[in-house]
Amino acid sequence: MQKRGSSEILATILIVGIAVSLFTFIFVSTRTNFSNIQQSVQRSIDTSRLVNFRVLDIIADDASDKLKLLIENDQDTQIYGFEVNIYNKGQLDSYTIGSVEAFSSKWFELDYIDPSQITKIEIIPQTLIDNTLNIHIQSKEIINQNQIKVKNSQIIARDLICHKCGNHKVPPNTLIELTLDLYNPNSQNTYLIDYFPKDWVVIDPKDGLVTSYDSYYNKISFVYQKDAIHYSYLIYSPDLTSPPTKYFFQVEFGTLGDKYDVIVRKKS
Repeated sequence: MQKRGSSEILATILIVGIAVSLFTFIFVSTRTNFSNIQQSVQRSIDTSRLVNFRVLDIIADDASDKLKLLIENDQDTQIYGFEVNIYNKGQLDSYTIGSVEAFSSKWFELDYIDPSQITKIEIIPQTLIDNTLNIHIQSKEIINQNQIKVKNSQIIARDLICHKCGNHKVPPNTLIELTLDLYNPNSQNTYLIDYFPKDWVVIDPKDGLVTSYDSYYNKISFVYQKDAIHYSYLIYSPDLTSPPTKYFFQVEFGTLGDKYDVIVRKKS
């Protein structure tokens, strides 16, 4: 009887010992894996270094529940990503969007119900250095409700595409693809016209017609076709001047839009 009792006690001790060992192994393994995850990318709030970027356009489209952002990186290093905080009647929704290369711009599209009701947007840049995600809260840009365009108004988004191009800065003597994206598909207008400085030379008008306009501008005209929202042409930037010259473009679609400034300067 005593032998059987001793055997049962010994068996219980062995089972408990195995369970404890197994729990210890699982705990240590889990902790090690979590530690590895933490070590792979660490987060850091950076208040010392400024990140140079601009939000060029924000478009709210209630019909498709989309919020579109055009962001320009105005520095010579990549911006790894952005944290986007959206405020709507006291409610806060946060998104993370992707990278923008040096001296370039990029459109981002977010799914958001009734985007025209947004009251404020905060955009915070992030950089990745030595596996550390730096969140640059000092460089945060705040967009108020009156800065958000609604798609049912006339909106024409301009983009300048080349190596080292920004939306308002281009290198000298460079072939550039200039694009115009039109957000007004129900318009009754016949022509989309872009006025460009005479110092710039159109190399390929594509579907446009180039004519002289006045002492400062030439113009390129596109026949508007319903539901065609994308227009582009190839243009060559002028020589570098000292100090660098700021040029002005202006688009017309029924009404004349605001002047759009572009400075020609070298970029490292």
